[in-house]
Amino acid sequence: MSERLWEYRSPTRRVRRGYYDEENLWHRMDVEVLCCGDWLRCGGFTNTCANCRADFNHAGQRLASRAQWGEETGESVDDILSVDSTSTEELLEGAD
Repeated sequence: MSERLWEYRSPTRRVRRGYYDEENLWHRMDVEVLCCGDWLRCGGFTNTCANCRADFNHAGQRLASRAQWGEETGESVDDILSVDSTSTEELLEGAD
């Protein structure tokens, strides 16, 4: 993989735009956040720190406590976390 060139960097968050590697394969934008002294890559819909269990979205924004998830929508934590393991087609099924 090509060298990491961060386009935005702060003490707690860094972002790199998508790029083509040496084999002309596209890699999407990377976002990493600093949590508990380690960089956490935010590659999924929900990303959880292994140390403190804090959750972050794909853009690196810290999410509310899981106890508050689904309060307004009626979804459960399992519903929300299952998005990472669900295909786009399944997510959009019945959206019309």
